[in-house]
Amino acid sequence: MKRHLWVVLFAPLLMLACQSKEMTSAKVYIQEHNFDAALEQLKIEIENNPANAEAHFLLGQIYAEKDSFELMLIEFNKAAELDSSLIPKIEKWKDSKYSDAINKGISYGKKEEFEKAFEYTLIAEKIKPDGIEAHKNLAYFYSKLGDDEKALEESEKAFALDTTDVQQGLILASEYLASGDTTHARKAIDVLNKLTSTEPKNPTVHKFLARAYAALGEIELTVKNMDEALEYTPNTDTLKPNLAFEFGIIAFQIQRFDKGEEYFRIAKQLNPDMTEAHYNLAICLERQEKYSEAEPVLWELINKDITNHSAWQEFAITLQKNGKTDAAKVAYKLSQALEEKNTERAKKLIEKFAQTSKEYSSISDKKDSISFQE
Repeated sequence: MKRHLWVVLFAPLLMLACQSKEMTSAKVYIQEHNFDAALEQLKIEIENNPANAEAHFLLGQIYAEKDSFELMLIEFNKAAELDSSLIPKIEKWKDSKYSDAINKGISYGKKEEFEKAFEYTLIAEKIKPDGIEAHKNLAYFYSKLGDDEKALEESEKAFALDTTDVQQGLILASEYLASGDTTHARKAIDVLNKLTSTEPKNPTVHKFLARAYAALGEIELTVKNMDEALEYTPNTDTLKPNLAFEFGIIAFQIQRFDKGEEYFRIAKQLNPDMTEAHYNLAICLERQEKYSEAEPVLWELINKDITNHSAWQEFAITLQKNGKTDAAKVAYKLSQALEEKNTERAKKLIEKFAQTSKEYSSISDKKDSISFQE
């Protein structure tokens, strides 16, 4: 019994006896936060005993405390190579210093000191190559420094690390689409299709898909995704009229005037004051030769904006197509007067138009509202 007690009591002493004076001194200096002195002792120890994993680990800690992160990584990697049991401790230190570097980058970024922000965020990326935040922030800082190509590369790396990250996927897709390159449009589609697995009813995902397919001229898929984006956007969303209007423009560009009509009607219904929706709806109706339907839409627009010369010009076309030739001629002259901002002539033509067309005679009551700022 005494024999076993004797061994236990003296085991720590034997361990200390195996430790060099440099290691002992280094540990004392570290406790006292005298890192420069500890650094010197550890360098001597490693020179004498390069296979001392603990010495490399402690040296890595000191470099971390001195913000010498590249040297920190060298020493931590050497320590892990020599003794794998140190890896959990090393990863804990890396995580801590990764967060420090990320936060310093953000702090400088908020002050718009983007060079310093980039410097610290690049350090974070080196500490933790699979750190998503580092790649996201580097993408942002690269863009601020004017390097769009590098910004795109970092966005790609961030999304590759987590393809369920909808926000990052949308950022990457928007960057692809902004380039206007068809190859990038295809890459955007690949990203967005992955996002549909995560959020199949996300309207923004389908909106971007519609834009990408439109860039590639794939009409049916463009329309399909525009329909889904609108379906998944609630009517209470104040931006839905703008979304419907955008889709109307896309539909017009791909010569799907029937869908343009549909989308502009949605925009007009949700936001009756969106005069552009009235006008573009009428254009889509005209392209489909639905002149009888276009006429009341334009009349509604004119009552909202009597000085809109483009509306009067299109109104003249619909009147002509609907057999109202006399009224059409006056409406066309009126559109010219309004475009020239000739107030007196416009008022006279309003009177003449009211006399020519009893159906629209009420317009004379609004002639005094015609005025143009100098």
